[in-house]
Amino acid sequence: VSPYKVEHTYIKMLQKALSYSNLEENHQRRWTRELQTINKNLDGSILPDFNIVMSNGDTTSFHKIESEYMILYLQHPTCPTCHEVRNRMANYPVLNTAIAKGRIKVLTVYFEDDTQVWKNFVSSRNANPNWLHSWNYDQSIEDQQLFDTRTIPYMFLVDKDKKVIRKDILVNEIEDYIKKLGINE
Repeated sequence: VSPYKVEHTYIKMLQKALSYSNLEENHQRRWTRELQTINKNLDGSILPDFNIVMSNGDTTSFHKIESEYMILYLQHPTCPTCHEVRNRMANYPVLNTAIAKGRIKVLTVYFEDDTQVWKNFVSSRNANPNWLHSWNYDQSIEDQQLFDTRTIPYMFLVDKDKKVIRKDILVNEIEDYIKKLGINE
């Protein structure tokens, strides 16, 4: 969990450390777990599917939502940082133009088990009307450890096949990626 997001370097370091024959057992366990976690959902991989209920009450799955590009936004509605990031994104003209043109969708996903938090969020002004809002009602994201949700918000930029273009995209990178990919055109 670093603002520098240099995963490939960290992966190599963990692999090298785990190859040491005199490695203490507690380090072996911890770093093996860390390597398994960091290797999830890498750039170029297909994100796992999971069940969701949409704000209108329809149930579907992540993979059934069609979009040329998508920002998958794993979040908690009452998280102050999540709220701040949602507000910043709502004011990005390049993102809003791409959404209006139908080139990209933003899908927020609440993945914890509190129905009231979910209902309060989707009925509030905090739920951007130009985005899709969902809840992983069966908690498969957490139960199956599909994503590294130790820190939120956690965002991915994916293509139409749910292939990861950018894992853990930072809020200040979004418009640059949209421009670079020509999504705003």
